[in-house]
Amino acid sequence: MIKAKTHKAKSDKETIIDMEPVNETQKTIILKNPIFLIPFITVFSFIIILIWLTVYYLPNHIEQQSNKIIQLNNEIEALKDKENIKINEINTEIKLLKNKLNTLDFNTSETINLEIKNQGNSLLLIKEELDKISNKIKILENKTETANKEIEQNNNAVQVKNSYEPRKFSQNIEKSQKELIKEGEIIIEKLLSKKDFGSSSNYDEVLSEQTYLNRLKNYFAGFLKLRKFSDNTTPRGLITMAEKELENKNFNNFLSIIKTLPENWKETIKDSINRFERALNQN
Repeated sequence: MIKAKTHKAKSDKETIIDMEPVNETQKTIILKNPIFLIPFITVFSFIIILIWLTVYYLPNHIEQQSNKIIQLNNEIEALKDKENIKINEINTEIKLLKNKLNTLDFNTSETINLEIKNQGNSLLLIKEELDKISNKIKILENKTETANKEIEQNNNAVQVKNSYEPRKFSQNIEKSQKELIKEGEIIIEKLLSKKDFGSSSNYDEVLSEQTYLNRLKNYFAGFLKLRKFSDNTTPRGLITMAEKELENKNFNNFLSIIKTLPENWKETIKDSINRFERALNQN
């Protein structure tokens, strides 16, 4: 008896020890696994959406649609009123036309038709006259356009001619000046090449008093084409002064100075002086 009781107590103790770990494991699995939370979250979200639809969205949407319907009804009523007014006006006009037709005299209508035909023929004649006038206007416009083009061409030609004539005149002047300068340079060249130092204007006196040194000096004066800047009374001084006037294009002064040279200096340049003077007079 004692042994059996002891065995029963041991079995009860073992049963209690085996059951405690099983309960703790199940609780831990339930808390850690999110699958068990999904139904709760779904139900909660559905309730919130349902509340939002019934409290906010649907009332506002219904109110907007009802406002649109009211506005459309008002517009329809306004259109109906306008159409009714137009219909009444049309009916009134129809009645007036009926009254006119009832009171219309057929003889008068025939007269009116003849008058309309006559007026139509008159309008056709007027149209033909207008066509003729428009054709004449087109012809005049073409003639005017042609005349304007000719005037414009003439103006352009005159402008070109006017612009060309001063240019041609200036070119002629420039050409004449070049010819004068060229002829003047020939005169200066011949005078400076003269084998005479030009200390005196009396050529015979110079020849009678020439020494070997003077002859040598005269030779080098012509060979080197010496100029004299200090004394304008001697021939070479006058030539130097005339050369300056030629460079400055003072052709009259140049010719006057050349003509004041002694006769023995002008013997070899008489033809050149005559050509220069003729060119100067032409200019």
